Amino acid sequence: QLLGPLLARPDIFWVNLQHGPARGDIGTQLWTNPEIDPAGDFDPLAAQIAALDIVVSVSNGTAHLAAALGKPTMLMLPKVLGRHWYWFPERDSNPWYPSVRTFVQETD
Repeated sequence: QLLGPLLARPDIFWVNLQHGPARGDIGTQLWTNPEIDPAGDFDPLAAQIAALDIVVSVSNGTAHLAAALGKPTMLMLPKVLGRHWYWFPERDSNPWYPSVRTFVQETD
C-alpha cells in the first residue's frame, strides 16, 4: 500500500522479480514474464536482473543474486534487531555487496 504511488508512476517500467505464491501480491502495475520461474532456474532471472537499472527488494534469494551481480539494489528490511545481520543494516556500506543500499523500517 505504501509503495502504491511509486508503482503508479508512468515514467517507471516495473518488472516483477517475485516468485512463488506471492508473485501476484504486489499488484498489476508490474510486468511479469511468465516464462521466468526464479524458484526453478536462476539463469533467466540473472539475465533479467542484468537488464534492469536497479532492483528494489526485501531480503530473499533475488536480492542476493542482484547484489552478487553488482546490480544497484535498494533493500528494504524490517525493524528487527539482529535478524538480517548479513546485510549489515547498521553500516553505510556492505563489505560483501557494495552495490546494496539498505533501508530499515523505522516505525511499526
